[in-house]
Order: sequence, then structure tokens, then C-alpha cells
Amino acid sequence: MDCEEESQQYGSIELHGCHVGFWHPGRDLLSGMAQASGVPATAGLLLQYGSYMANRFEGPTSTFCPNGLKLKEWSHKVFSQCQW
Repeated sequence: MDCEEESQQYGSIELHGCHVGFWHPGRDLLSGMAQASGVPATAGLLLQYGSYMANRFEGPTSTFCPNGLKLKEWSHKVFSQCQW
């Protein structure tokens, strides 16, 4: 099975708003986005400064993957189906 022939989705979602991954509503949002999109969703737990650093997170993050999997489990499942 070739990765391009599969309907697998690759990529991720990043929300760079301040404290999005810290509070319960934000964590529910991440979980729902991951489940709906089929890819991991990540948000910062603390203040996010932006500007020239907007392409990375400031401090710790929270990541949710589809079906409640851990990121390592999700990536292994997705990439184990590829022929390299």
C-alpha cells in the first residue's frame, strides 16, 4: 500500500492563541478538531507572543490526536502503512 493511494490525512493543526490549550474549553476544542480532521491539534498553554516568533510556540503545549491516541501512537499508525 502506497501512502498516496491511501485516504490517510497528514499534517497538523496549530492554534497560537494565548492559553488556548490550558483551559477546559480550549482542550475540548483541540480534541474536537483532531477528531473531525483526522490529524493532531496543538495549542500553547501559556502566553504566546507572536511577531517574529509566530512560527513556533512559547513554552509548553497540549496536543490531541484523533481517537484519543498519543502522538507517538498516531504517527506510528499512520506511517506504518507507508512503503518507503
